Amino acid sequence: GISPQIVFYKQLTIMGSTMGSSAEFKAMVSFVSEHKIVPVVDEVFALSDGNVAFAKMANGQQFGKLVLSIPS
Repeated sequence: GISPQIVFYKQLTIMGSTMGSSAEFKAMVSFVSEHKIVPVVDEVFALSDGNVAFAKMANGQQFGKLVLSIPS
C-alpha cells in the first residue's frame, strides 16, 4: 500500500488515468494478440536503477520502451 504520510512528507503527486473501458481494453488485447504486435524495447533496467531510466527518458535518448525489472 501507499503511506499517506510519505506522500505528504515528500510532497509527491499521484496521477492516474483511464484509457478506455474494459471492453475496449479486451478488444485491444485481442488485436495485439491476433496481429502478433510486439513492442520495441530499448533497454531493461533493474528497479533500483529507475532514476537512470527516467533520466534517459527525460533526455529523449530511448527508441522504444524502457522497462523496469522487478526482482522475483
